[in-house]
Amino acid sequence: MGRTGEKALARVILNDNGQIQSIVIQTSHPDVKASVAKAIRSAAPFPMPTDAEARRLVRKFSINFTVK
Repeated sequence: MGRTGEKALARVILNDNGQIQSIVIQTSHPDVKASVAKAIRSAAPFPMPTDAEARRLVRKFSINFTVK
């Protein structure tokens, strides 16, 4: 795994059912990248709002990770 304090940024796009369409992870350490991808994939499918406009708003999001 990466060093303590190392950061990663993940950008996630979901479909209307909460399944992952894409993940882009920015980090310089391949083990951190793999760990972040695994964590995000294990959370899928994500719960989605029933309201179409709310669902559209939550389909794209970013998450910051820090190695502890």
